[in-house]
Amino acid sequence: MSVTLFCIFQGASEASEAFPVDINRSLTVGHLKDAIKAKKPNDFAGIDANKLKLWKVEIPSNHKDLIQGQLVLDDELLAVDEIQEHWTAPKSKHIHIIIGIPLVTLTNLCFSFLLNTAQVIAESRVETDDSGSIMKKIDQLRTKNDQLETKIDQLGTTLGDVYELSARSEASKIHGPHYTSKFEIVDLNGLVRLALPRKILPSESPKYSSQAFVSSYRVHKLSNYIYVNRMREKLESSIKFIRTLPISDSDYIKNLYNLAEKAGVALKQWRSHEHNSTSSNNKLYLANTPSLGIMLMTSYVLDAEKAIENNQAPFNTVLDVDFRGRTCGSNMSDMTVELGEIKLSSGSKAIKKAYRQLLLRLAVLGFVIEAMGDDFKCNLIGKIFVPRTSEIEIQSSWKDGITFPSSTNCHVDIVVIGEKY
Repeated sequence: MSVTLFCIFQGASEASEAFPVDINRSLTVGHLKDAIKAKKPNDFAGIDANKLKLWKVEIPSNHKDLIQGQLVLDDELLAVDEIQEHWTAPKSKHIHIIIGIPLVTLTNLCFSFLLNTAQVIAESRVETDDSGSIMKKIDQLRTKNDQLETKIDQLGTTLGDVYELSARSEASKIHGPHYTSKFEIVDLNGLVRLALPRKILPSESPKYSSQAFVSSYRVHKLSNYIYVNRMREKLESSIKFIRTLPISDSDYIKNLYNLAEKAGVALKQWRSHEHNSTSSNNKLYLANTPSLGIMLMTSYVLDAEKAIENNQAPFNTVLDVDFRGRTCGSNMSDMTVELGEIKLSSGSKAIKKAYRQLLLRLAVLGFVIEAMGDDFKCNLIGKIFVPRTSEIEIQSSWKDGITFPSSTNCHVDIVVIGEKY
């Protein structure tokens, strides 16, 4: 008897990308891989069926985890397993299988295609000096490979997705379950939860000890810290600097101008609220308005001119965190905060970008901790996860224009982790 299993590629964002495969329950997962490849011959051209990775899942077609790409894949199917071991009556309107392709296989395909392209051009030069002949062969190659540029973009995305999944899995095994991943911080509440332990600190004296009240108490202190240190003036200065840059068609410059416009609107709305509210309400507004606190904190950390020299935005509207280690301390006065960043490339440009991203996030969290009191010493640890050993040495100039609290020590390591090639 046959069953119908709905399959979807790893990294897909919409359930509409799923497709059905019919398979007899008495057959094996190895046969299922053959059936999947037969169903999608163009997508799996040049890939052996036995190289596919399949994970068993049970996800409603409208499940939010599918949309957000936050699936935990821990039930890999073995080729020797029989279908009936896993499915007798698969749930309808569910996705049953996630399909992955090993990083090595994808990399080999990419190199193979580029080699094929170079060979065609070389053959054209040997046969004739006529540029028309070369262009004709290139056009034929593009047609044969079905929208060349789109497929290469998809390949790059898939390479990153596969390595990221592998790196997350291995990091969790090495660092333990406390090493959590994928945070998106949009306000001061998120910064407080990310930077500080649940336990009440010695310098704190909240009226109530519930987690909700302690969190609110800390956010209020952070809001006050922002006012005392006049972070609004620093953000205004960064906005003005962006607006002095020559206007061009560069996407980077366009994005900077859009960022400055968004920040300008946010500050204008903040001032408008202040004119009609009490001091306490103003701090609540600051704490709970998406992006406002993040823009203020990140602009305080970054020198706008140095950031732009390093192709970095002078401030952020959101802080994305790949990994966070356990926040801990001795006597709760010597704090340690650990963050990690995943990079597919081990090249100098990628390492430098990851390094500055980590420093920005660590520095912001350092100031969050400093806002809680004057007696803290803070150790900020960063880890850049890469797929192969990098010979790149971190340069002292890479941290130019990034300010840390005086009470912090910061250290960043490059760590080889995940699938290597």
